[in-house]
Amino acid sequence: MVFWSTSCSHCLREIPLLHAYMENKKGIKVIAFALEEDAFVWENYSKANLSGWHNVLGLNKWQNKVSTTYQVFSTPSYFVLDNNKKIIAKPNEIKDVKAFFGE
Repeated sequence: MVFWSTSCSHCLREIPLLHAYMENKKGIKVIAFALEEDAFVWENYSKANLSGWHNVLGLNKWQNKVSTTYQVFSTPSYFVLDNNKKIIAKPNEIKDVKAFFGE
């Protein structure tokens, strides 16, 4: 699971890298939770660039219930969940995601 935003320059740099990296990881599913103030830019970006992912829109950005539950204070924020949806890792950057999955 990755929390990100179309208004985050780090996200716009890392999310395409994560998407490309995960394309060949058939046993891994990605939930991309976008923290946004409105839906317009997210809808266009996710449709054009994030096919194959579970794209979720979280309006109200930092006040979104899911982001507060996961205690997300910056984007991108990565979480690795097991089959039971238990958090098993919280990588800091894309390189840490790759290291977790063995590359």
